[in-house]
Amino acid sequence: MSSLIVVLFLVHPNIAKSMFLAFNCIEVDGVFRMKENIKNVCYQGEHMKYITVLVFPAVVLWVFGIPLLAYFVLLRNKATISLMNKKEIT
Repeated sequence: MSSLIVVLFLVHPNIAKSMFLAFNCIEVDGVFRMKENIKNVCYQGEHMKYITVLVFPAVVLWVFGIPLLAYFVLLRNKATISLMNKKEIT
């Protein structure tokens, strides 16, 4: 389980960054468009569907869920971690 958490934290920043690219819009001729795909107008039509169906749930699950999972695993193993630290000190 601990190696899985390490791997998740290694890939976490890159995946989170790619999710937030969906919000990266620039203004072109008075219209906000996606920087990655200038054909798409931001927060309208397909972009809005993409954000509501895929990006928001992914951000909640990945960006906040992975750190919370790690926190609860550490919390659950708090006694074991504390015991290991005491053995190392003595």
